[in-house]
Amino acid sequence: MDTIDVIQMRFVAARDLHKTIVDEVPQLKRGILWCTKCGHTTSIDAADALRNGWPRHCGYTMTIDSPEERAARRSPATNGKE
Repeated sequence: MDTIDVIQMRFVAARDLHKTIVDEVPQLKRGILWCTKCGHTTSIDAADALRNGWPRHCGYTMTIDSPEERAARRSPATNGKE
């Protein structure tokens, strides 16, 4: 096996790894991101975003957690703030 074959195999394995991660995380699998500052939403290919960089909005990294999921996660000690 030559060097090119090894590099190609590693590239395919890395692509498969990102897809496997997405398939295991429901928030990634749905492919929707939210801006925590303004509420903007966008659809993504999560495996591609994991490989190439996560989207940003309003100067911040977008979240995979919906507003409802973030609200349910808030504790009384935070007074409703994230």
